[in-house]
Amino acid sequence: MEAAQHALESAKAVAFPLSLCMFALYPVALFIWTVFEGRSAARLQTKASVVDLSQDAGVGKEEVTKKAYRDGRQRTKARSAVFGRVLALALACLAAAVSVGALGAFVCGPPGQGHGRVGRTGRRQSMPAAPTADVSLWHDVDLHVKSWLDEDTGLFRYVNEIPLGTLDKHEVQPGEPYNRIVEDPVGSARLKAFGQPVPFNYGCFPQTYRDPDEIDELHGAPGDDDPLDVLDVSGHSVGVGDIVECRILGAVCLVDEGEADWKVFVVNTRAGPLAHARSVEDVEAVVPGRIQEMLGWMEDSETSSTARARTPPRCT
Repeated sequence: MEAAQHALESAKAVAFPLSLCMFALYPVALFIWTVFEGRSAARLQTKASVVDLSQDAGVGKEEVTKKAYRDGRQRTKARSAVFGRVLALALACLAAAVSVGALGAFVCGPPGQGHGRVGRTGRRQSMPAAPTADVSLWHDVDLHVKSWLDEDTGLFRYVNEIPLGTLDKHEVQPGEPYNRIVEDPVGSARLKAFGQPVPFNYGCFPQTYRDPDEIDELHGAPGDDDPLDVLDVSGHSVGVGDIVECRILGAVCLVDEGEADWKVFVVNTRAGPLAHARSVEDVEAVVPGRIQEMLGWMEDSETSSTARARTPPRCT
């Protein structure tokens, strides 16, 4: 399905500029054809007039030829004027279409487009395909969604790290060049050992940071030296590194190894039956038990990891 969608997008990317060029060149070709056809018709009309008028007595052949040529040129100019207006109208329509497209790109922004951690080099592996090689998904992506008037819409953006339904753990890495997304092999191994795929899209908010030198007022624990985590309640998967527009619904704080680990629940505002949800209650009204499913998965995953860490090695 993804391959078919990619092929369709590629075809659209080629077809649009091609059709635009054809649209622009068509009136030019029509105008050139009209001019040549008009001149040819004038010559034929001149010859016909000469034949018809040469029969009249007292009319010189040279005078007849000049009169017929003038008549033909007048008709040609009239046709050229009409098709000149058609050409001007077509070019105006083309300019309007291009202007509307440019305005749409300005208003909506670019579409429908990685990680490392200081001191955790042993956890780094390989980076999946990133949107660009020289853009930081942590620093260069705007957190707030603005209108075309640069007004705050109340919506946010998050960068997806772990797609729904997978068992591979990826993270935005503050210490890597361009903060690329890198797989955490230890985390992936734990997920595979747990055996239950992540039931939500897991990501982080760009341009956020939980400072380990600041103590959380509610729980008395320091930050965990990471961007703020995001849990998307929407029921469809998005890819690693995808940037998603979302609405915040609520948050929960987990104290992990003495650090405050806040998880913010959001909903994708672009797709799915929950796109218009504005609260946890709205989510429960549409998909009862969804929030509890996510909390239960996180609790079971943490319990499983703790149990494995405490299990003594078996002698064989």
